[in-house]
Amino acid sequence: MDEAIDGLKLEACRAYARMINTLDYSCLDPWLDPDLEYQSQQVLEVMRGKERYSEYIRRKIETIRNSGYRTVAEIAYTDMFDPGPCVIIAQGEEERWVATLMVKMKGNLIGSMVMCIIPSPYECRRTREQPGRGCTPIRPYGCLEADRPE
Repeated sequence: MDEAIDGLKLEACRAYARMINTLDYSCLDPWLDPDLEYQSQQVLEVMRGKERYSEYIRRKIETIRNSGYRTVAEIAYTDMFDPGPCVIIAQGEEERWVATLMVKMKGNLIGSMVMCIIPSPYECRRTREQPGRGCTPIRPYGCLEADRPE
């Protein structure tokens, strides 16, 4: 993979992980292409459009916030399908990894995301980098202005 594209994809993964770790959708919003496609291996329908995804993920974030259920996102790397950076997600317990998020770029924006169980988070190389955790928030929930794409 081209180094510049790989670096951009890494930053996009960091934005997604920061959104999950801070429960702040605004961390991810500027990274999303208007024609974003989102799918999950556990749901047959492909979600199309940034607005539709925004509504979906905001509801999900609110549910997580209200439940008090711990969710953690970490940067990882995979050699499967689209090798490079990805995000692994734990729910309930910090080391209970349940999903891998694969990202594909469309120019400087995220064109598609796939929440999957293959590759398993346990098959990905962990970095222990969990954006948005353990830092001083500059904005509510810790989303940094410097993390926005240009």
